[in-house]
Amino acid sequence: IFLLNSWESYNSNQALMLTFFFSSLPIFVVSVCQVQLQPWFPGGGRF
Repeated sequence: IFLLNSWESYNSNQALMLTFFFSSLPIFVVSVCQVQLQPWFPGGGRF
């Protein structure tokens, strides 16, 4: 019972980490694109 409970908590933690990762991924991509496009836009590449 303890092993099953720890396994379920591990699965829920993994799902939470994946949700956090996929929710923060677009913000990371946008910031990286802004840094990459910085020399091409006056004002620091902010749209």
